[in-house]
Amino acid sequence: MELRNDKKWCDVSSSRHGGSSKKRKLDDRYQSSASHATESKASAADDCTNRPSGVKASKARGKKTVDGKAADFQSMWSIKQQDLLAKKELYKMSLLDNLLAKREPLSESEEALKRKLIEDVLSV
Repeated sequence: MELRNDKKWCDVSSSRHGGSSKKRKLDDRYQSSASHATESKASAADDCTNRPSGVKASKARGKKTVDGKAADFQSMWSIKQQDLLAKKELYKMSLLDNLLAKREPLSESEEALKRKLIEDVLSV
């Protein structure tokens, strides 16, 4: 009775209560309050059918996922690197666009930056 709600023993207790009993089944209209109580016990036992994995199984699963996580991390890192390079190029293009759109004369540093950005764009 103490272990009937424990996850490990739920299958055993549910097979006793909900198994092939020789009692006849009643129609819905003839069910009493006692039958409702047994149904609630059976539904509680059905909720417990997912037993936790054992020690060896959880260790094996943990070792397998390490390789998968490393591969996932590598692919995410390469995607992140590509994203950063694209953002850097976009920033350079917007900076060059701002320098080209200026109507007033550019200072020496702005002029040097403009030439450098144009060289970078043309070299790609």
